[in-house]
Amino acid sequence: MVLLLDLETTGVDVANDQIVELAAYHAPTERHVRGAAFSTVVKPSVEDSAGHIHGIGPNELSQGLPFGVAWSRFLDFVVGLQRVCIASADHSDSEDDGTSMVVLPFDAPTVVLVGHNSFRFDFPMLLFECLRHGRSLSPFEDWLFVDSLSIVQCVVAMLGGCAKLQCLVRGRCAELQAHRALDDCIALRAVLQHLADLLGIPVLDVLRPFAMKFDANASLAQMSVM
Repeated sequence: MVLLLDLETTGVDVANDQIVELAAYHAPTERHVRGAAFSTVVKPSVEDSAGHIHGIGPNELSQGLPFGVAWSRFLDFVVGLQRVCIASADHSDSEDDGTSMVVLPFDAPTVVLVGHNSFRFDFPMLLFECLRHGRSLSPFEDWLFVDSLSIVQCVVAMLGGCAKLQCLVRGRCAELQAHRALDDCIALRAVLQHLADLLGIPVLDVLRPFAMKFDANASLAQMSVM
C-alpha cells in the first residue's frame, strides 16, 4: 500500500522546527483511479518563519490540531486503508469471474511511505515530532520508506533532463496550489507516473528497488552532530 507524504513546516531545521501541515495521498495501482487523501493543519509551539513559502496564515495555524492528535488521526487513516486492502483482497479471492488478481510487489498491506527528499527532511522531521510528543516509533520500524529524489536522480542519469521536481511537475499539475502539502502529494503521484511511462514499467516497479527500512537511530545520531 503506497502512501505519498508531504509536510509543511515552520522552517528547515529538522531537530528544532515543527510541522504545520501533514498530508498523504494513497496511490492506487490503477493510474486513473483517485486515491484516498489525508490532510490536516498542525498547530506549532514555535514561531513560524516559513509562512511566506507554505502560505498557511496565522489564523489557520491557530485552529490547527496539536501534533499528537494529528498523528493519531493519520495513523487511523493508514489503518483504515490497510483494512480496505485486506477486504479487497479477500473479496477478489472469493470471486471466480475469470479475471486475475493484481499482485503487489510488496506484501500487502505493508505501508510504503514515499516522499521527495524525505530521508533528509520529511522522515526525520516526523521522527523528531514523535519523540517530542512521546509517540510510539513503531511505524518507523514497521513501514518501508522511499525517497523519490533518488528515483528522479537515477532516471535523469539514464535519460537526461532536469532532476528538479518543479521541472518534472511543470505542464502536469498547473492547477495545483503551490506548496500546500496535499497538492504536493498529488503532484508527486503525477511525477512518478511520468517516470514510469518513460521507463515503460508500472509505478510500483519504479518504487520497489528504492524501498527500505528507515534507520531511526542513524537519523538521530546524524542530527545530534549537526
